[in-house]
Amino acid sequence: MKLISARQAWHDCFYAGGQSKAEMFEEQCKLGTYIQQTSKINTCMVAVHQAQAGLVQSAISTLPPPLQMLGHWLYAPESFIPPGAENAIWKMIAVLSGVDDEESEEWYLIRCSLHRYRELAWQRPNEACVLNTPRKIKTWLQDWHGIDIDTRRWARNQSRVWDKAIKQLDDLDKRLLAPITEVLVMAKDDVADEDHFAWDNRLVAMRAS
Repeated sequence: MKLISARQAWHDCFYAGGQSKAEMFEEQCKLGTYIQQTSKINTCMVAVHQAQAGLVQSAISTLPPPLQMLGHWLYAPESFIPPGAENAIWKMIAVLSGVDDEESEEWYLIRCSLHRYRELAWQRPNEACVLNTPRKIKTWLQDWHGIDIDTRRWARNQSRVWDKAIKQLDDLDKRLLAPITEVLVMAKDDVADEDHFAWDNRLVAMRAS
């Protein structure tokens, strides 16, 4: 498990082994061949991974359940996403964005904004994004919900609720990633033993708050 970013750490901390599939592929590409490691090295790698993953999972557990659910939906492996998470997040963001009519165009735009934010969070190349233009958003809504919206006046008719939803997601994302970022900062620092004990105490304090 490589502690590269809070988003990547959230994803990788739920793997049981020492490397995610992405890391194994990266290593194979660098070396040009598959490396068969000794049992001892593998055991050490798994132990390090489990220790790092445990810290990240502990930090995640300090978050309120709605933020944990959003974080899992955005970053966790598919098998760790709670059933019904997307619908619950959809309603949460709709409420925060001031949209309560479940039959309205705005309601379905909120759903689409969740998937657009996922693209932004994972920093997909622009050419790989499927929701980066009003025309693509229109197509997505037609394909997934049978909703036909007129996006020719996007700036006047849809951009307000769209931008508000993206802003709500961004604010929540920053909150849910904050404790993970703190773990990464401390893990990367060459800290003394007493600092590790201080970190344990801070985790206890975070759970109590």
